[in-house]
Amino acid sequence: TFATLMATSCYSYTFRDCGMSGPQQLCAWCLHKGIVNVSYAVEDIPAKTNSFILSQNKIRQLPAGAFSRLHHVSNLKLDQNHIVEIQGGVFVGLEQLWSLNLSFNHIQEILNGTFQGLDNLQVLFLSHNRISIVSSGAIAALGKLEELHLSDNRIPSAKNITSGILTHLRVLNLGKNRLSHFHLLDAFLPNLTFLILSQNPLSISPHTFQKTPRLHTLVLSGAPVELLDGSELSQLNKLQVTYPEKQNFTWFCGLLKSMPRLVLLHMSNVALSNITHISQCTNLFTLFLADGNFGSIADNMLMRIPNLEYLQLFGCKIIDVSNLTWKGFPHLKVLHIKISLRLFLKEYAFSTLKDLFELQLQNCDLQTIDSSWFYGLSNLKLLYLDKNQLTVLNPRSFRYLQSLEHLNIRQNALRAIYVHDFSNLTSLLHLELSSNNIQHIDNYAFQTLVKHLIRLELNDNLLNFKSTKEGPTSPFNTLPSLSLLELRYQGESEKGLGDLSQDFFKGLSNLQSLSIGYTGETFFHPDIFAPLQKLRTLFIANMHLSLSNLSALFWNLTHLEKLSLVRIDVESLPVDMFRKPNQLRFLRLTGNQQLSLSQQFFSNLNSLKGLDMHTSTFTCSCINSWLWNWSINNQQVQVIDFCHYQCTDHMGLFVKFDFSLCIIDISMYFFIHMSILDLLMILIPLIYTRFSPHIRFFWHKSRARIMGYKRVKLAQLYKYDAFVSYSCLDEDWVMKELYPQLEQQGPQKFRLCLHHRDFELGRDILDNIEKAIHQSRKTLCVISKSYLQSDWCALEIQLASIRLLFDHSDVLILIFLEHIPDYRLSSYYRLCKLVKKTFIQWPEKEEEQELFWMRLKEALRPESVAPEEPKLID
Repeated sequence: TFATLMATSCYSYTFRDCGMSGPQQLCAWCLHKGIVNVSYAVEDIPAKTNSFILSQNKIRQLPAGAFSRLHHVSNLKLDQNHIVEIQGGVFVGLEQLWSLNLSFNHIQEILNGTFQGLDNLQVLFLSHNRISIVSSGAIAALGKLEELHLSDNRIPSAKNITSGILTHLRVLNLGKNRLSHFHLLDAFLPNLTFLILSQNPLSISPHTFQKTPRLHTLVLSGAPVELLDGSELSQLNKLQVTYPEKQNFTWFCGLLKSMPRLVLLHMSNVALSNITHISQCTNLFTLFLADGNFGSIADNMLMRIPNLEYLQLFGCKIIDVSNLTWKGFPHLKVLHIKISLRLFLKEYAFSTLKDLFELQLQNCDLQTIDSSWFYGLSNLKLLYLDKNQLTVLNPRSFRYLQSLEHLNIRQNALRAIYVHDFSNLTSLLHLELSSNNIQHIDNYAFQTLVKHLIRLELNDNLLNFKSTKEGPTSPFNTLPSLSLLELRYQGESEKGLGDLSQDFFKGLSNLQSLSIGYTGETFFHPDIFAPLQKLRTLFIANMHLSLSNLSALFWNLTHLEKLSLVRIDVESLPVDMFRKPNQLRFLRLTGNQQLSLSQQFFSNLNSLKGLDMHTSTFTCSCINSWLWNWSINNQQVQVIDFCHYQCTDHMGLFVKFDFSLCIIDISMYFFIHMSILDLLMILIPLIYTRFSPHIRFFWHKSRARIMGYKRVKLAQLYKYDAFVSYSCLDEDWVMKELYPQLEQQGPQKFRLCLHHRDFELGRDILDNIEKAIHQSRKTLCVISKSYLQSDWCALEIQLASIRLLFDHSDVLILIFLEHIPDYRLSSYYRLCKLVKKTFIQWPEKEEEQELFWMRLKEALRPESVAPEEPKLID
């Protein structure tokens, strides 16, 4: 709860189901989290935790070894769950545990081995279960046990509980069970001091208390006491019983006389006639009387007990009282009267109680206050008038209570507080006015409390402050010593507190805690908190702050340590909401819908240790991805209940939303890019080495298409008439037939470029091929089956084809040395596309070869002297 967190320092972790708190940051609390699986809840709890609170959950079973990792836990609370049984070995590993609370469960039996491993357990709570069986030795195994609480169960016998040696047991509570018989004959309880056996239909055996020499408190309310032997209880100093109706006063007086050390007596269902002369039997300091029928005691002394200091009358039927009623208690210091009927107090009703320090008149149906009631009570410090029907105060109500320090008038029907209502309470420190119908408070109603008042509670009223012609109204300006002010639950329906000006809290220079909220329509001036320079705790709830300037509102609260903003109708908080440096340690932002926070907002809160935003909803988008990462990984701020935060639009839990796509991991991106670069550095050389001819062909082809080409003038730059492209298997025909005919024979000789003769040594072969093609007017391809199978020959004809694109004329002459079937040509489709004008077949008959050479020479002649275009020769 918020109250728990506000009272403790928060620990810097974020947990799945729990939170950490405590001055030494070692308390894990998991209250009301719907936990079913204990093992799951324990998983992320730090091993050094010394207090583990699992109350108010839905736990049914405790598996063996569930807490074995938490060796330092000394306090474990599992109360208010649904535990049915406890198996052996559940608490193994809890060697340091000294307090275990299993109350308010459904446990039915306690077996041997249930508390195995709890060698240092001192306090055990098992009240409000369904226990009917307790095995012999189950409790005796807890050798260091000091307190055992088993009230409100179904235990029929205490034999197995008290048998054995329990040398350290001090407190034993067996109230409200089904004990029919009780004795301690087999027990050894030398240090038992507090025993509760109330609400049991038991009979007490003789000599029951002989082995409890240090017993000083015995509670037997609702149990028969007729067989009680007072001689065994001579050391008793506190006794609570129901007065035995069948016994007379003489018997009861004898019982009390056998207890000479008795100082406290609590009796219920007692008649006045049975206690009038009780002073003859005992010399009490404290007396509780419950459910008695006293009638009118205004004209008679209730009883005479000269040393009585504390008297409580609870639920007794009393009609009226006067100062004579208390005449038998000259040294009474504390008087509590709590009844449900209208009590009539006569004038000066308590005037004889000169030493009275505390007076409670609760639920007495008082409608007015007579100042004479308190006459003579100059030492009274505490006055409780709550749960009555008071409608109005007056300037004389507390005229005799100059020493009063605490006044409680809660849960009455007061409608207004006027300027002189507390005029005589000059020493008052704490004033409680909550849960009334107060609609108006005069501006100077508290002016006489200016020196001392430090706490003022005005929750649950109908206050509404309006500005007048004289200026804004505020009753708090005259309270410079005030440290705490509570104004929650104000206003009628949506009327609210009204428009609060910048001077509303003026004068509260020492205020440290302010609670305001659930007030309907209330408007804050941006500088309303400016006078509160020492404010440390601020609670604002259920107020519409969406139109308020939040930066101005909180700017001056540099000493604020704990801030709660519950359901304030805002979707975001400004980055500059708090001035640097600030001391904010705990921030609560619960109940706000579609809340969006910036990371820079939290970067300004250097002292923040705890953040609670449960019941708020968040937009599950990349805008809040930082919050997911920050809440899980930060080591300074504990984000309370983070694992249960909800997304808007019923999109599920915020913690389970996939924000991975929102997180830009620069190192990962760098790794991926560098990996791709390394892969390319490996693949590019391999690809180029394998496919370089094709690559270069397509590069030239694309360049020609995109950039175009300027035709070279005839006879300019041509070193050769023809570049001869042939397969090495056809070199014999080239050198013996082609070369002699074109370069050595005939009147016109042609300059040919041949691989073995004209390629430049040391130069890349591809560069040599390109150079030869571009320095030759024609490219003469000698086609054969071996030519079609050669990659280099394919490259040469491909590079030569680029000239077709450049010059838009045939520069290729194809010589077919042999017949090539069509299917072979179709597989090499580029030849069919390239051949448009010159296609010459080498004849096998010798007589046709002369015509072949003639046609070839005509095709090689320059264009300016070339004859009409030759026909293709089959």
